[in-house]
Amino acid sequence: MRVAVAGCAVRLRCTTGFGRVLRGMLFGVEPTDAATLMGVLGIVLVVAWIRAITPAERASRVEPMEVLGDE
Repeated sequence: MRVAVAGCAVRLRCTTGFGRVLRGMLFGVEPTDAATLMGVLGIVLVVAWIRAITPAERASRVEPMEVLGDE
């Protein structure tokens, strides 16, 4: 999650920095539109959280002695 949050922070900085370039590619939305930026960042963080928690949840269901016994 730290990597995802750091990536989102860098992305916000880059978006504001490259606003002039992006303005020509976007139609009907400003490059610094707060609702759009927060929506996209929210989706990215939710997906990153799901991808991070799924293996941890699966690993918590396994008995430690089962895993150690296999080695």
